Amino acid sequence: MWIKRIWWVPAFIVAVMFIASLPGWIRIAKGNVRTSIDAPPVPRGEAVRQLTKETVEYVKGIWSGESFIYQKRLFSQKEAKIVHEHRNYIEDAGPMFLFSATHLMVTGSLAVFFGVMTGLLLARSGGVVREVLEFLVTVPDFALAFFLQLLMVFIYKRTGVLPGEVFTTESDTAVLLPLITLFLLPFVYTVRQSSAQAYQVLTEDYILLAKAKGLGKTWIWLQHVARNVLPVIEADLVRLSAILTGNLIVIEYLFNSPGVTRFFFHSQVVETYGTMLNHLWMLILLFLITFLTMWGTLGAMKRGMAHD
Repeated sequence: MWIKRIWWVPAFIVAVMFIASLPGWIRIAKGNVRTSIDAPPVPRGEAVRQLTKETVEYVKGIWSGESFIYQKRLFSQKEAKIVHEHRNYIEDAGPMFLFSATHLMVTGSLAVFFGVMTGLLLARSGGVVREVLEFLVTVPDFALAFFLQLLMVFIYKRTGVLPGEVFTTESDTAVLLPLITLFLLPFVYTVRQSSAQAYQVLTEDYILLAKAKGLGKTWIWLQHVARNVLPVIEADLVRLSAILTGNLIVIEYLFNSPGVTRFFFHSQVVETYGTMLNHLWMLILLFLITFLTMWGTLGAMKRGMAHD
């Protein structure tokens, strides 16, 4: 039985490796037979063999660490030209990864906790509140980022006080605005789902029966309403984690945040099959960390709110 349950692990790994090699296969199919951006044109058959060889070598190099060595473009003063230096991917991307992971963990846990609590409070709210929530969910992250940046500039011009950095520079790091931008969408989504589910639960017969028995309002909300709301949010954790991870790429670019996505698109990084695959593993790991953080937050809420 356990074999049937873990079959998806190697299938998932193969799928990720295929996605990383997909640009190469597309170039080969179109006749632009380059195995990488910097590689010279080669015959189509040779390109297929090189791409297949890169895949095999990456798998072999995982245990030795060779798969995590990448090339970085540097200008050599001595040679007066651009040279390629071999660097360790994990060592260079590690600090940036921790920065991104911390942002995702903080925003994910806060969005789930405050989203559920706010949704329970707004369960009996009118249509205006629901319409506002529906509108906020449709606001794209880049529009919110631009709005917050303009708002900070406006406040600074009027008061001389800058509540939050609008862009990361060598001397200052934008932290507050990226956190708010990352937080808002999953928070609003969680509020909307929680309030809708709580409103539906409050109309059930067993809620009326509990009220008729004279049970306290707090007991009813914790033992009946919250018990039925939390599983709904838990079922959406994969979607929320994907939203957060996807938004991270856009938000870190707009605020020039020193996160791992800056490393992905750095002009000095030579893009090869190995680096593309390592980028994907980083994003997948960020997704898993975000999911586990929100799942743990919901688990703690279940133990604290909806228990027998």
